[in-house]
Amino acid sequence: MENTSPEKLAFELLDCCLAAKPWPEHLIDDLISCGGDRELFRIVVERLADLFDPDLCLVYAELFSEVVARRIPGQHPDHLVARYQRVRQPRVFDQDPESIRNVFVLSRVTLGADIAVTSTILDAVKRRFPHATIWFAGPPKSWELFAADQRLRHLP
Repeated sequence: MENTSPEKLAFELLDCCLAAKPWPEHLIDDLISCGGDRELFRIVVERLADLFDPDLCLVYAELFSEVVARRIPGQHPDHLVARYQRVRQPRVFDQDPESIRNVFVLSRVTLGADIAVTSTILDAVKRRFPHATIWFAGPPKSWELFAADQRLRHLP
């Protein structure tokens, strides 16, 4: 491992993630132990997030469960993945949509993500809650993408 750069380790991990195949058990530990936090985020996390691929959601959750479990004592990767699976289940909305006054939509922070993801969510919220004020919570630059929409308000 001494001769392996954090960048090389991160690309190896990314390759495993993109192929949806298990990564070697030592790989995350090696990456973290050689100071590869920046490479983990720059190479692996950003790439997985930028792809917006639903098939990679579980891979992303499994990866972060491994990383979090190594950084926070008492956490177990399997328990974290199970929690992710539990909380991501859609819940039944049993109220009258017309009674909702305010809906808050959080920015994904980057312009590309706000165009690809947040705009889709905003469109769905406008249709689902026709009488609600919709608050876009995010940076001013992202707000500029949506500012012309009369139904939206900005929450910096």
